[in-house]
Amino acid sequence: MNDVLFGIQREIILSLSDREDCVIVGRCANHILTGDDTLHIFIYAPFETRVKTIMERLDREEKSARKLVKRMDKERRAYYEFFTDQKWMDMGQYDLCIDSSKFSQDAIIQIIKEAAAKK
Repeated sequence: MNDVLFGIQREIILSLSDREDCVIVGRCANHILTGDDTLHIFIYAPFETRVKTIMERLDREEKSARKLVKRMDKERRAYYEFFTDQKWMDMGQYDLCIDSSKFSQDAIIQIIKEAAAKK
């Protein structure tokens, strides 16, 4: 893991959030931004749904898609746990968790907008 790169990303995230409202996807942002004025959201989907999505979007065979999803999960877990000392996918760290297989993209956007307005 690259501590220097993480440090730079951390500073950029903090700088952006100081200047204006923003959306940060990944990068351990829920660990970096800890103020009461933040809304931490975790959007996830079941493994099989993610495999199907990879097959469709990247035109992959099922075996290749499964391998890619597993590798991405492993890399995300290692990155998150290395830099935060917290368990990846611990939904207790988030204000809102959404299973994207249960809602349309438009519905997810609406849910997030409503949650942000009430925070």
